[in-house]
Amino acid sequence: MKFAALIRSSLRRGAAPGVVAAITMSLAACGDAESPADPDAPGTGAPVDAPVTPQPDTEVIVGEWSPDVNDDLPWRFLASELDHIGRGRFWERPWEQGNRHGTNPIIAISAYHDALDALGVRLIVVPVPPKASVFPDQLPEEVEQPHPVDEFYDLLRANGVELVDLLPGLQVERIDSPNQIYCKTDTHWSPSTGAIAARTVAAMISDEPWAAALADAGRFVVQPEAVLAFHGDLLEDGEKTPDMLERLPIHQVTDRDQPNEPVAHDPASPVMVIGDSHAMVFSTGGDMHATGAGFVDHLQAALGFPVDVSANRGSGIDAARGSVARRSVQEPDLWEGKKVVIWLFTAREFTQGRWVEIPPKVEQP
Repeated sequence: MKFAALIRSSLRRGAAPGVVAAITMSLAACGDAESPADPDAPGTGAPVDAPVTPQPDTEVIVGEWSPDVNDDLPWRFLASELDHIGRGRFWERPWEQGNRHGTNPIIAISAYHDALDALGVRLIVVPVPPKASVFPDQLPEEVEQPHPVDEFYDLLRANGVELVDLLPGLQVERIDSPNQIYCKTDTHWSPSTGAIAARTVAAMISDEPWAAALADAGRFVVQPEAVLAFHGDLLEDGEKTPDMLERLPIHQVTDRDQPNEPVAHDPASPVMVIGDSHAMVFSTGGDMHATGAGFVDHLQAALGFPVDVSANRGSGIDAARGSVARRSVQEPDLWEGKKVVIWLFTAREFTQGRWVEIPPKVEQP
């Protein structure tokens, strides 16, 4: 049965219409759409395993990185990130004002947590702080300064959601480390920040007995520093000139047993990473700039075993959960043996995303 047909069958049996709408919307990202995608829908990008086109303006250079190499590059910010910042303490407003689509992320995240908990799976939510929250001094003067969101995170935690607040650590890292915490000309964090986040999350899992039993400390090898030169996705095509190349240090991860091959994921792993392009950047190549140096790669290195990945270039919320729901139809035993889901997405989704309730498992009729 086609996935969309199965969803319609679920609706006839009384499933919530919002669940059906959101999963159907995600089909364009999952490759099984039966109708054109909403052009305004987030997450219509290709899933993580889609082929990528090599980018001729990206290069990995052996050598050392200098903190001042990007001094002449401008700071660029995504328009939707600035809109997110401009909504201030969004959780204190009616959601018709706090969220662009009028939806409440607390309801959707709490429901996903509860559904995974019922399956015996632990959910760890990892919002990626906006670049503007780490570099507020680089914002245009007319843009409102970011507000702390710790009170919003406390609301999620009060509903039982386990959440990692990376912002305080990144603010310290900006002061104490010579590394550039975010890309200047790209929407994403830097390779070094992705690695920091990966080690932070791995530390929350690695002490579990089942994780310790799986760990092979020498399997994944973190290579010496190299320098990545690339054009960020916030540059216009006409700006992609040699003097606008951004250069950042990267540490690629290789597999001890297959050192010349990309580090593989394992669909049967007890750990699943879902989310947006922060789970892909510096990892999957092509327009994600590099291979083997992203969050997932360093997570695998820190854990000592491979993980399962379901990520999208578009939305890390509705499309990512829709992809997982679709997998649960194709793989009825998907959740057997799963222990942890790491949900990685940009924090601007709290005000920019649709946040429809989507179950991790779709029951077949």
